Amino acid sequence: MRRVAIALAVAVLGTAHAADGHNGIRFDMKREDLQRMGFVCRDSTEESTRGQVRCAHMEMTGRAFSKNLERYRVDLGPDGAILQILADLVDPPTTLGGMTNITDDMRLFYPIEHQFPPEYRRLMPNVFRYSNSEGAGVQFGYFARSRTASIIFYPKGSMKP
Repeated sequence: MRRVAIALAVAVLGTAHAADGHNGIRFDMKREDLQRMGFVCRDSTEESTRGQVRCAHMEMTGRAFSKNLERYRVDLGPDGAILQILADLVDPPTTLGGMTNITDDMRLFYPIEHQFPPEYRRLMPNVFRYSNSEGAGVQFGYFARSRTASIIFYPKGSMKP
């Protein structure tokens, strides 16, 4: 019985890395996998994307850090690997206290705070990025002009701890 429990624990731990992601989107997925989920993928012409391909699913919803999310987007790099998973908050916080609640929840899972250069902090004062010891990370940004907020998930190894 004990050997079976140990074997199951090893099997679960062994697949944990491959399953890293959010809301059914795993960082080991390829473009074809995303398209089977309902994403529409196109070569990116947007300057704001990190990747060469942007996949979007406007009907997908989810939850993270006790917040409802919508409008999922995924950026793929030149090798087809997922660089980031983006989602917009359905009901963005409108107060500093609301933003603090979200960032406090993020720090429970991603305890290392990324320090932005001062010039970036002046331009984007309400953008917060956190990571864990394995270099996986999350970013929360509130954009006052548009009154929108988004969360971005990054795979392991993408951020330096």
